Amino acid sequence: MALPCELRINAAIDADAFIALLQASTLAERRPVHDRECMEGMLRHANLTLSAWQGSRLVGISRAMTDFHYACYLTSSPSLAFGHRLRGKGGDSYGAQA
Repeated sequence: MALPCELRINAAIDADAFIALLQASTLAERRPVHDRECMEGMLRHANLTLSAWQGSRLVGISRAMTDFHYACYLTSSPSLAFGHRLRGKGGDSYGAQA
């Protein structure tokens, strides 16, 4: 059974943690994880992030662009990255609850 996750909105996320999470999911195959400047920009310019944490470890993230009034665009499909340890154990349901 997976440990409970804490959800954080717009939390500071280190590029190394973001890259490690993408590598632990299937998304690293389709993201420029070897281009650190690009990965930092992906975090810096998403104006809404929802992240899942187990203690100090990033275990899930969804990035979006929104006007905070009418529209919210998820950055990709799938845009919610969970590491292998949480996938299939209800971890992805946290995104739907937020």
